[in-house]
Amino acid sequence: MALPFANDYFDAVVCIDSYHFFATDENYFDEKLRPLLKKNSDVVLTFPGLNYEISTVPSDMKEFWDDECLSKWHCIEWWRERLESSISNFKIDKLECFDESWRDWLTCDNPYAVEDREMMRADGGKYMVFFKVTGKTK
Repeated sequence: MALPFANDYFDAVVCIDSYHFFATDENYFDEKLRPLLKKNSDVVLTFPGLNYEISTVPSDMKEFWDDECLSKWHCIEWWRERLESSISNFKIDKLECFDESWRDWLTCDNPYAVEDREMMRADGGKYMVFFKVTGKTK
């Protein structure tokens, strides 16, 4: 959480598939990440989320998810509340290549991909999504 860089050090932040692990604290962007970025720096984030907020793990996903998943995965509105006021030209959308990316991942022989196959069948498009956030620092 304490990143070892000087303030105004970076021109951009690009974070793919990890922001949700460390940034669910409501003030993370403003207090931890924003100070490291120069004014008008590019912000590009992609991370998994949910089609809508879920407070308990659905029965059809209990084999694959635990409560920690729901503490890290949230819906688009949840993320908008935490980021929009801190990023100019803020945009958040579902990632268009979600299905294609998962198809590619699930057909490879990586052991984690093999484990994910059943989870994605169980999800069937009901819960999981990937978001993209773009904009500039204020």
